Amino acid sequence: MKLLIAGGGTGGHIFPALAIAEQFKKEEPQCKILFVGSHKGLEASVVPHKGFDITFIQQKPWVGKGLRSKIEVLLQFPKIYRQAKKILRDFKPDAVLGVGGYVSAPVLLAASRLKFSTYLLEQNVIPGVTNKMMSYFVDTVFASFEETRQYLPKRSCYVFGNPVRSDIVKVGLCKPQKSTHPDAFRIFVMGGSQGAHVLNLAVIEMLDLFQISPKHIEITHQTGALDYEMVCSEYKQREISARIEKFIDDVASCYENTDLVIARAGAGVVSELIVTKTPSILVPYPFAHGHQIHNAKILESCGAARMILQHDLSGEKIYKIILQLMTYEHSLEKMKQAFGDLNWSESSQKILECIRKNITS
Repeated sequence: MKLLIAGGGTGGHIFPALAIAEQFKKEEPQCKILFVGSHKGLEASVVPHKGFDITFIQQKPWVGKGLRSKIEVLLQFPKIYRQAKKILRDFKPDAVLGVGGYVSAPVLLAASRLKFSTYLLEQNVIPGVTNKMMSYFVDTVFASFEETRQYLPKRSCYVFGNPVRSDIVKVGLCKPQKSTHPDAFRIFVMGGSQGAHVLNLAVIEMLDLFQISPKHIEITHQTGALDYEMVCSEYKQREISARIEKFIDDVASCYENTDLVIARAGAGVVSELIVTKTPSILVPYPFAHGHQIHNAKILESCGAARMILQHDLSGEKIYKIILQLMTYEHSLEKMKQAFGDLNWSESSQKILECIRKNITS
């Protein structure tokens, strides 16, 4: 079987795609997988590093750009569409899976017109612009949340959850309780693959308050490249020891040794929290068309997370939530139990089973 995966741009798009690709390779070692992405997206470095083939098309982003840029994208679309058709005809995939991001649109549209078997993965509660448009052209949509159905056309749609990498699935199946300090409260701060400046600033503000906290704190902080030096300097000035990284590839090890995550509410992070059943403080990115707010509300409504909107964000607010969780012995355990029946550990397998069934029927 040959699978073509189109899309990317950010970790929220590319990591679920890699989870599916890794599962496919595990089940069918002789399979062929080709990613189609952008030179400017995270996929350009991550996909080859994971051992998969990737080719690129010269598509520019649509969302968040001005009128002039949108006109340029529309004028370039015929050329990009022809590139996508050539890739499809050369590779001749059995199935084409779009995972979101602006690259997926021309590939899915071309695949649909060429009568390939087409699929779309929607990671968020509310579909993004590209996925909402493409949902009218593909054969099947894979949604992460039941609530997503209302935003999609009434056609083949399956709710399987959002795939996460196998190493993170293993953490969820058997999460060990390790710590260099037996009474430590372990915090993992991450703003996504690019970091999050306002989140970094709020955590730094919080550090001064932790000087009087009743428990030992262990912090792992993914800063993003732009804030790395600044964050390191702030920790050093306060003589606070922490693991500080620009980007953490082995995020599974962080979830293994974390009591609480402080993060944005992108679909990828929310998926990892669900699979590992890790309590969190979520600060949705306010310029994501409301997608992250709806993602965070899913976990907040069941009691598995606390949400702070960015305009309310401060180090003091984060500190008060953490202090409460540290003070009341069973608070974290209740948050873990609140995940209840949310179980996405087999998302990749279910998606692949559905694709196989469709192309062999």
